[in-house]
Amino acid sequence: ATIVYEAYSRPPLRLKRVPVLAKLLIGLNSALLALAGFAIAGSPVAAFPRPWAVYLVVCVGLAANFVDFKDVAGDRSAGIRTLPVWWGESRARAFVIAATVLAYAVAGLLLGSLWLVPVNLVLLVIHVRALMRQPWSEAPVFRAHLLSVGS
Repeated sequence: ATIVYEAYSRPPLRLKRVPVLAKLLIGLNSALLALAGFAIAGSPVAAFPRPWAVYLVVCVGLAANFVDFKDVAGDRSAGIRTLPVWWGESRARAFVIAATVLAYAVAGLLLGSLWLVPVNLVLLVIHVRALMRQPWSEAPVFRAHLLSVGS
């Protein structure tokens, strides 16, 4: 996880400046930490469910693009090509909302429990509302995310 973060934030790679790929690295770190917890709990690393690893890297990684809405003007002036700078805020927000819906849908499929569908839908609505909130604030999005992870 530390090596991935170094590639994300420090020269010479500084991949946080590469739209979408940067957030897939956040998803990769999520998968690595889940894998570490899995191993610490006593399970063999090779037994970690591959669909969950892909989910964490791709779905969580794509949805993580929401973090770039906090300083679009600063990123633009510094020449950092985040998704909102590259595509514009409204298109980037639509992408992040679509990625979030995908993340909830895939998680629901991977969990395979019908009783979770209504809970998942309520949490998704809370999460999407937080993503659409104006003026922008990360705190409600993080609260929605943590609420959904804890459920």
